[in-house]
Amino acid sequence: MPFYSACVQYLSSNKYDNAKSAVERLKDELRDPGINGILVFAASNYHYPTLATELRKAFPNAQTFGCSSAGEYACKASLNQSVVALAFTPDKIAAVHAVGIDHIDYRADAVDLIAEKYYAASGMELDRLDHHDYVGWIMLDGLSHTFDNMLSRLGAKTDILFAGGLAGDGGQFTGAWVWANGVTYENGAVFAVFQPRGKFHACRIQSVKSTGISITPTKVDPVRNIIYEFDGQPATQVYARAMGLDIQPDTIKYSGKSSREIYAEAIKHRTSPDVLLRSADGILVYFSHFPLAICADGDILIRPVTSLAPNGGLRCYMPPIEGVRYTVCRITDPVPGLQQLLADTRAKLGGISGACNMNSLIRHIQMEKEGKVDETIAMFADIPLIATSCYGQIYLSAVCQSSVYLFFQ
Repeated sequence: MPFYSACVQYLSSNKYDNAKSAVERLKDELRDPGINGILVFAASNYHYPTLATELRKAFPNAQTFGCSSAGEYACKASLNQSVVALAFTPDKIAAVHAVGIDHIDYRADAVDLIAEKYYAASGMELDRLDHHDYVGWIMLDGLSHTFDNMLSRLGAKTDILFAGGLAGDGGQFTGAWVWANGVTYENGAVFAVFQPRGKFHACRIQSVKSTGISITPTKVDPVRNIIYEFDGQPATQVYARAMGLDIQPDTIKYSGKSSREIYAEAIKHRTSPDVLLRSADGILVYFSHFPLAICADGDILIRPVTSLAPNGGLRCYMPPIEGVRYTVCRITDPVPGLQQLLADTRAKLGGISGACNMNSLIRHIQMEKEGKVDETIAMFADIPLIATSCYGQIYLSAVCQSSVYLFFQ
């Protein structure tokens, strides 16, 4: 079998013991001596440096890499507090090399350093790889502040398609981790390049549709990612009105909480965003049901709000551009789109033998609230798959409230 998926769960209060026990169990389940790579997603109840080190010891002939998570999927189940792994062999992946760097928020040379490390590991120049033969998988610290610039530079450096996401940490928003070959990276990035023997398909899927309402930023602070006005009026008021809410800026209590903090509360207490709407900051969570987006060439690029700013402003996930029209969208049922994606991918590849996925945490909460999780997992009953809920997705550049897949023939 060319791909293997495995999942383990240890719940003691000792994160070090959990990590060691998890790897011992994975070693017992993944016995194929031909395994040449293992991708791992792990919950926050495991000590990540120990996990990374033990994985390297247990599988010395394989590239071992992964990231922390905000929820895991594998073995036909939606999991929490688990470690999930996707292992592969040369039958399907001729070669894989994973490299990592740290302190990406403070490195102007981050992409050059990745390219140097990749050359040292593989003997190949990153900018000479053929996009027909190679595909990249990238995982970044989900709390990074400069990831978008780094991804833009990476896209200019190589022609290969790369996908992945921003690592989570169980909704705690205190520290996300990435690792490669026994080394963990603080404020880091791990970039893996696959050379599949057969076809592959990397893609992004999202479940939104336009409401037909457009609003244009007319006063912005691109450095702090704040929109102060849409169409000459307070941004919060205009955005709320587009959703059918009557909100006056001077009645909104500004607490400084971000959507990440509010969603952490929702996860902790299993509180639906609609209930949170009754709280002072709940309006922000309601905004996630009507994300802002830039629509271009038939594509919808979601650009969500992350927190309320003073003076009726909205702080955005990415730098806003004055004068660029935004469309107000509405989230929709994720199941039909995924069914179509799998049908199209099976037809394109002639079958799917393995897959990995990084799914929006907000999207997962929506699916959980609507009872769609089990229905979604059932679609992958015959496919070795691992997935994680994460804080952002990557498909050539950073995307939001989406789900990114890498499928192998």
